[in-house]
Amino acid sequence: MSQPSRFGNLRQMQEKRDEEVVESPPVLSPPAPNPPPAEEEVPRRGRPATGRRSNPAYEGVMGYIPKSLHKQVKRHMLEADIRDFSEVLEQALEAWLEGQPPL
Repeated sequence: MSQPSRFGNLRQMQEKRDEEVVESPPVLSPPAPNPPPAEEEVPRRGRPATGRRSNPAYEGVMGYIPKSLHKQVKRHMLEADIRDFSEVLEQALEAWLEGQPPL
């Protein structure tokens, strides 16, 4: 006597499923996300971009000076009520360039 196959029931179940054609409901795509607003409509956070840092006519530079000179400059700026170190640096460099011979 032959033994029934272990997977015989699975085969029969699959054949039954193949015979029963069941229509599945249509797949609904999720709603399209809202397009992001244009850059001009989005209010920017913080302060407006004004001043030398955001001005393309200016460039940031970096250099090292002795601490004693920096303290003297800061002291002079306090006495003269000058708040912007960039102004002092700009005036000093312009004066230096005026005193240089042409290249």
